[in-house]
Amino acid sequence: MNKANIYVCSKPLQYFNVTNLPREADTKNVLVIENRFKEAEKFYEKIKKIDRSWDEVIFLSNRIQLLALCLFRFRVVNFYYYLDWLLVPALMLYLLPAKQIYIYEEGVGSYRLDIFNKTSATRRKVRKWLRISEYPGLHPRVEGMYVYGAEFYKQRFEGRGKVLNVLSFVKPFNVMLAIMNSRAIELFEINQKETFQMISGCNVLVYISTWPFDISELSALNTEAYDYCIVKLHPHIQQFKEDKGDNGRFIFVGTTILAEVLISVLLENNNQLYIYHHNSTSTIYLSEKQHNIKSIRNIALHQDEYNIIYKGLKPAS
Repeated sequence: MNKANIYVCSKPLQYFNVTNLPREADTKNVLVIENRFKEAEKFYEKIKKIDRSWDEVIFLSNRIQLLALCLFRFRVVNFYYYLDWLLVPALMLYLLPAKQIYIYEEGVGSYRLDIFNKTSATRRKVRKWLRISEYPGLHPRVEGMYVYGAEFYKQRFEGRGKVLNVLSFVKPFNVMLAIMNSRAIELFEINQKETFQMISGCNVLVYISTWPFDISELSALNTEAYDYCIVKLHPHIQQFKEDKGDNGRFIFVGTTILAEVLISVLLENNNQLYIYHHNSTSTIYLSEKQHNIKSIRNIALHQDEYNIIYKGLKPAS
């Protein structure tokens, strides 16, 4: 079996992040895309065509296939995964024949302290018996955690388990976003000239949806005040029935495009943006001080933990 480093992602943001992880020139670097989001297989085909930086790109349906890949096809040196705190993935990591396992940030969930606050006492005892931590990056087999906010991650999790090995991505988030922007436009099939040519110099409401999403949530946003209302659907929404009488003013973006990239395209077209979201990771690195971002509003019902993370990760102005 060939030696390989395995990089796994299950949604577009994770692809963005694994691309920003270190690679070894003398070892085969394999990207694995899990079938866990809308049009995942189509996304995989695009990656194979556009991103030639990987030695191999593989599409898998579930974690059993992933485990089999590591058991029978490759001799895994470094394994990069997006979580280690949920039961099934954590058990898989125990079985994984990898020399070293790393977890990487995949959004605000990688900084949360409250993930298991509502878990029953019995289940928490089982988790403790299995030595599965309630906190990201603290699995017994994990060598280190890659995050964009290293100091904030240390502040949150120091002393809550084993000694932390906090690692930084190759490039800061905003630098990586700028590098990836042109590729992302092609990858996510957003043709700026065709899709958004009519949206230029306008007042635009950008709504980053929850999962699941109820279209009635838009009714409270006074959508009549804007020239266009763009709804960025969550990537886990597999099917969506559009039933909004919009006369062309409403645009539902159901592709796997990152919200960060969509916002960047709209800003390049000199639109003024009013952004609404539900604890979305994509707003962390945005600011109302940026040109043409008029407001950013979190309308989630439960914001306390998100607000702590938002302040901890927010770059200095």
